[in-house]
Amino acid sequence: MKNTYDVVTCISKNHLEIGIRAIRSLIKLSEAQKIFVITSKSNINFLKKNFPRENSLIILNEDQIIPNIKLIDVAYTLKQYGGKEERAGWYFQQFLKMNISRHPLISKYYLIWDSDTVMLKKINFFNKSNKLIINTSKEFHKPYFQTIRNFGLLKTNNFSFISEHMLVNSEIMNNLISLIEKANSKNHSWIKTLISFINKDHLNETGSGFSEFETYGTYLSKYHPDSFVTNKLKSCRNTYSIY
Repeated sequence: MKNTYDVVTCISKNHLEIGIRAIRSLIKLSEAQKIFVITSKSNINFLKKNFPRENSLIILNEDQIIPNIKLIDVAYTLKQYGGKEERAGWYFQQFLKMNISRHPLISKYYLIWDSDTVMLKKINFFNKSNKLIINTSKEFHKPYFQTIRNFGLLKTNNFSFISEHMLVNSEIMNNLISLIEKANSKNHSWIKTLISFINKDHLNETGSGFSEFETYGTYLSKYHPDSFVTNKLKSCRNTYSIY
């Protein structure tokens, strides 16, 4: 029996135009059962007007995805630990794509899709044995792995999980969040616990101390190595300028 999946994408105000094109491409070319669009409350009506009859589309308010956590809370926590408040959106969208695994309507599998990426052809996300097909790259950003080492994850692969998309098992993602929660000794939310694990220099200087893709991929490699295979798809980083 063929596995099914949902799609999850986060769209900011700056990416509304290309985000609409991305959604249209997913509706046309993906085999998603449902497409979850996470955005700020101010963008919801605009998106609904562009897709008035698309029943597969579920548009969610970003402030209602993680209990008691909003963008302003992430900004405050970053500042508290010596980071840059203006990077809050970059971190927040990663946390949203992780915590959506706990949403009551999410399927067993969901595809995280970058909102500035347009699907140009049909893509298989499961192989003939129904294993997840994970896209990989050659990127390496050391701070990502220094962060996750604090809750017991070590890089063991000679490739990167950084990509424009990633197929996720919602139960496994939920277990990853639970691992972060268990590393908490001060009764913090998993968001604050995670930010506290990021080296202050990485928060302050590079502004990039965490990757949900590298973290999930590393967790998958350690605890579920037989659940996936890897692949390298061709992609273009200039989608916005092209369109």
